[in-house]
Amino acid sequence: MLILSQIIYIIAVALLFLLLIYFVLYLLAVNISILSRVPFVPSKRIQIEEIFSFVQPQKGKIFYDLGSGDGRVVISASKKYGLKAIGVEFNPLLILFSNIRARLSQAPSARFIRADLLKYDFSDADYIYLFLFPSLLDRLVPQLKKCKKGTYIISHGFKIDDLESKLESTHQAKPFSTYFYRL
Repeated sequence: MLILSQIIYIIAVALLFLLLIYFVLYLLAVNISILSRVPFVPSKRIQIEEIFSFVQPQKGKIFYDLGSGDGRVVISASKKYGLKAIGVEFNPLLILFSNIRARLSQAPSARFIRADLLKYDFSDADYIYLFLFPSLLDRLVPQLKKCKKGTYIISHGFKIDDLESKLESTHQAKPFSTYFYRL
C-alpha cells in the first residue's frame, strides 16, 4: 500500500511539473509576441462560434488563420467544421503550443506553419480569419486581393479599408466587431 501511494505521489508531482512547464512556455510565448510588436490576443470561443455560424463553412474547404496565436480558431475550424485548417504564425513557441493543443483536441486537419504573413502564399484559401492590427491588415491587402473569387475574409476587430467594396456584413460586438468580406 505504501508503494502505491508513493507511485501516485510521484505521478502527481510529475504532472504538476509538466503543467508548470506548459504555463511557463505559454507566458514566454505571449511575451515574445509582445516584444515582436504583434501581441497575442486570443479570440473568445463564443465569438469564434458566432463567426462560423455566420459563414456556414463547407466541410473540406481550406481555412487560414493568419496570426493563429494559440491555435484555438484553427482547431475549432478543423474539429467542429471539418475544414482543412492552417494556422500561420511567426512565434515559434505559439506554434509549439498550438501543435500540442491540436493533438490533445484531436483536430484531424489542423496544421500550423511558422511563417511571415507578408511573405506566405494563402491564395488557395476559401476562408481567411484575421485578428490583426490595422497597420498589418493594410500591408496584407495586396496578398488578400490575390485570393480566388468567393474567398471569405473575416477580420475580427478591425475594418480593412481597402476592401470596403467587398464588405458583406458587420457584426457589432464588444470589445471587437467582426467584418465579413467576400472577394
